[in-house]
Amino acid sequence: MRIGDYLGASQKLLEKYASIPSPKQPGTLKDFVLPTSMGELSDGDLGNWLLQLGAWKGWLGVQLANIDSQLSIMEDAYNLRLGSGMAKLESASSKKILKEGIRAMAIEQDEELGRLDLDVSILRAEKQLLKGRFELFDNLFGTISRVITLRGQERMREV
Repeated sequence: MRIGDYLGASQKLLEKYASIPSPKQPGTLKDFVLPTSMGELSDGDLGNWLLQLGAWKGWLGVQLANIDSQLSIMEDAYNLRLGSGMAKLESASSKKILKEGIRAMAIEQDEELGRLDLDVSILRAEKQLLKGRFELFDNLFGTISRVITLRGQERMREV
């Protein structure tokens, strides 16, 4: 099994759907500070926050989908290569070795598998980081959306 074939398949998958429109990375929200009371923001400020957070949610959603697709293919390649390496080591050994020990030995002995192990670990960590940011923006988006809805309802009652 060649890991390069899996990496190529991962790239082809991304290219296959490249024609689907994707949002560009939005402008920065560096060190943003929201007021403690959303109700104090003007309608225009609320709308601007909603647009910015929505743009970031969209961009992060695409990034997460791309990472998920890459991770799916790379984990398959990793598991196949690791299983093969572990089976060879286990059959060559005259004594019983713990599974984690065999796993570590297989990764240590196969340079390509070692690189793939690192790549998969990095993608998993990146996915967790982006997922956390997505959830933050999603929660803020929901909060602002509720404030806007409540304002609209109040205005309807005043009429």
